[in-house]
Amino acid sequence: MAIKTKTIVGAIALSLASGSAMAADKAKKKASTGKLSGQVKLQHVVDAKDNGYDPNSGQGWMLQLKYISPRVNNFGMGVQFHAVGDIFGVADTDVVAGKKRPASGLYKPDNDLEGQLAAQFSEVYGSYYDKKLYAYVGRKKFSSPLTNSAESTVPDFHQLIGGSYKINKQFRVGLAHINKMSLGTRAANEYGLIGEGTSTGGVTQRTLGLDDSNIEVMEFYDIADIALGVGTKEDTDGLTVVNASYRVSKKLNFSVWDYYAHDIYNALYGEMTYTTKFKPTKQKLVISGQAMAQNEVGDALAEATFGEIDYNLVGLKAELKNKKWGAYVAANKSSGNSGMFNAFSGDPGYTSSQFSRNEYREDVTAYKVEGRYSFSPKFIVKASYANYGKSKTTPFFDYEGRYVGPGVPGMPETFSPDIKAQKDATETDIKLIWKPMKKARLILTHAIRTSEYDGFNGADLTMAHTRLIGIYNF
Repeated sequence: MAIKTKTIVGAIALSLASGSAMAADKAKKKASTGKLSGQVKLQHVVDAKDNGYDPNSGQGWMLQLKYISPRVNNFGMGVQFHAVGDIFGVADTDVVAGKKRPASGLYKPDNDLEGQLAAQFSEVYGSYYDKKLYAYVGRKKFSSPLTNSAESTVPDFHQLIGGSYKINKQFRVGLAHINKMSLGTRAANEYGLIGEGTSTGGVTQRTLGLDDSNIEVMEFYDIADIALGVGTKEDTDGLTVVNASYRVSKKLNFSVWDYYAHDIYNALYGEMTYTTKFKPTKQKLVISGQAMAQNEVGDALAEATFGEIDYNLVGLKAELKNKKWGAYVAANKSSGNSGMFNAFSGDPGYTSSQFSRNEYREDVTAYKVEGRYSFSPKFIVKASYANYGKSKTTPFFDYEGRYVGPGVPGMPETFSPDIKAQKDATETDIKLIWKPMKKARLILTHAIRTSEYDGFNGADLTMAHTRLIGIYNF
């Protein structure tokens, strides 16, 4: 018996040693060759209302490839490539005024709003990394509260130099300067559908590619052009971002960000999170708070349509979660004499929905509730409801007086510059998520949304919108 026991123990030890050696060899090979990863993504509009406001056709395929080199003396580089388009040409991109509108936010639209195949080297950067310092220069995605946005296929990217430094285990600081930006494919929706021409939805310029005066997605432009429009006479010095985070304990964390868009605005954003256990259900309880103040600086906006910037936002969120189910309730309140000048795809608000970001408009009280339930590790259901009080924000018109707010293109010619909020905006979202394998997901979403301008001059600005999203990572 003793001999057998020794034999079994020896076999287990040999197996573990072999496994460790194989893992070490794999890690060594990865370190010497770098890392290649990718993603294939499909977004397809299944059905929607025929009212010229709700996009009722569209399909976008996206291929992403990313390579991160091995590090030599702590130096390395990264390259990322994106290709996107209506590859099979199945989407109906015809526009019928007041009746039909394509989901141009799924691809890069050309002059005919078609989903042409487009490609971009979205990231090419060098970096340095050690135990305390991470530095980078080139073109890459800069993640932060006022530069992050929900994405459909291709996200935003930035041309920048910056880094972060770990002072100690609790305290970290960062600095970055961005002089150019490439807007992602969803920018068309952020202006015309989500933002409804108010410059509060995530971009301040139209990106439909209708003429040379429009910003094109998947192209790098100076920060002044991104904020104020192509051909602006203003030559600003870009966007400088300073941030710091302090972890008081395992439960409490603070972070603060300052964004200085030279000659345009300064925005100070802060957030705190507190994690504890909710004893009645023995779940994790996360309480979050946010605050932002944005003010105009310099003269670049003197002749811009938006006018002055005087915007404040506060928010609270409480979330219960475990592996089986979770739920949260959130509220936001905006104040000041303007909406947010949201030029760089910012979306930190707790009450944002799939197609609604009204908390960034002037004088809005918003709340949102969401629940999640996992029937199994492979099948998850999410549902949310958001309500946004009537704002004081007026949509914009172009230089010829044409309305460029809700439903562009195809809204009635009877719209006039005195459009005001008619009712509270609402949105209900339902998501069914299926994970057939570890690296793949299928998502069926349905959004029911009412614009705050619904009913103005009899316009139907409501949505009943269904999309199918497929994602495979490799």
